[in-house]
Order: sequence, then C-alpha cells, then structure tokens
Amino acid sequence: MNRSAGFTLMEMIVSLTILSIITLGLMNFGVSSSTLYIEANHRLQALEEARFVMARFQRELINAVPFSTRTLNNGRCVEFIPILGVTEYDPDAFELNADNLSTGVQLRYPLSQEIRTTCASQTCRASIHPTNTNALYGNADAQTQIYNINPSLIGTDSLVLTDAILSRPVSLTNRMYVYSPNAVQLCLQADEVRYYPSYPLTAQGLGLSNPEPSLTFASGVVERDNIFDIGVDANYSNIASIHFELRINNGSETVEFMQNAQILNTQ
Repeated sequence: MNRSAGFTLMEMIVSLTILSIITLGLMNFGVSSSTLYIEANHRLQALEEARFVMARFQRELINAVPFSTRTLNNGRCVEFIPILGVTEYDPDAFELNADNLSTGVQLRYPLSQEIRTTCASQTCRASIHPTNTNALYGNADAQTQIYNINPSLIGTDSLVLTDAILSRPVSLTNRMYVYSPNAVQLCLQADEVRYYPSYPLTAQGLGLSNPEPSLTFASGVVERDNIFDIGVDANYSNIASIHFELRINNGSETVEFMQNAQILNTQ
C-alpha cells in the first residue's frame, strides 16, 4: 500500500521547534541591534552637545575682560565681564592736570562705530591693568586704574575719562579695555548650566542667588562642586578648567568631558 506524501507529526514538531528557535534568535538580534543603535545615537547626541557647549564656553570666555573671570559658590558658578573693545592709549598724550575734573586720552587705534554707539547711551568703563579682580566689579577708581568714560565725549581716536588723573597709569603694553558695567554668569543648578547674560554689576557676585533672568546653556549635567575651576597663580594668563559630566541613555551611562580654556590677562 502506497503511503501518501506529507509530514509526520514528529517531523512537524521538530520543524516548528527549529523555526521557533531561529525566529527567537532573529528577534533577539533585532532587539539587540536596535538597543545598540539607540545607545550609540544617544551617545553621539551627548558628544555633539558636549562639543557645542565646550566651543561656546571658550567663545564666551575668550571675550572676558582680563582679570574679571572668577568662580562663585565653590566652583558651581563662573562670572566675568565681556569686552566691548580693546585699544592702546598714547601715554605721552594724557592730559594730566590737577585742576581738571576729567582727563582726555588719545588712542593709537580707533574705536569701532558699535563701541561708540554703545558707550554714547551709557557710561562705559576703561580698564588699564587693574590691581585685582574685585576692582573691575566695584566703582571706578583711578587708584585701581578703572575709569568711567564720558558718554558725550567719546570719539574715533580719543575719549575723556571722568576722573582727574595725576599720574600716568602703570601698564607695560599701554592697552585699554573698554566694557559696559554688565557681567555674565554661568551657573550649575540641578542638572543644568544656566546662562545669565548681561546683568548690571549691582547684581554681581550673587552666584546661585542671582535673581536675573537666565537661559539653559547645557542640560544633563551631573550636579557637583568645582565644575568650574580657574587657576589664579599666573601673571599673564589664567587657565579656566570646565568639567562637564553629561548623562546619556536615561542615566545608565555617562560621558565625561574636561576642557581647558585660555584666558589672556596680559595688559
């Protein structure tokens, strides 16, 4: 008697078992591949964000008035004063006269139209090798070589300081930094670095208590002290070290970055 073609029950069970094993393996492979792709994508996004933050941090600090960069709240905040412009003055052209209530200064390099416009609407300041960081945040004082600039008497190649200067400022380079009386701050709060742009010097030094409006500068940062660290033992430069530790993949992994930014203090 001829046997009809087909599979026996045992053959079908074995076939289904083998097919299930292969299917399960393919599913696991697909899940693993998807997980690896997602993790790699999260890691790539974290790396790109870190590079952006580091580059922006360096751009911000490179425009800081020399000696103005300082840390607050155990390194959780960094504060500095942005530069409006840099020029050199002619030390032989200072109008030194005790009877004058102001002092005219001749400049060797012209000030831009943007600087002249900005300083025409507010009282800008001029820094000539100040004696210490706090001097830049305090009131203008000829003794610390921080001066107020007369808003109505600022020209292309000259300006007038609203102080009677009896002796020429002490500076090896005769360099003058012009800035508006406003500061900038970056502060670590919770898991974010908050950016406080251009607030009056009356709110300087407050750190985490700064009431001024802020923006998100970086997110996913692990909360810690000394995220900002600035070397202070330097005559012509300071090294600002920023340490970011970014969380990725819902906190199961971390990518850690350390970055140094050069702050020139030569004046």
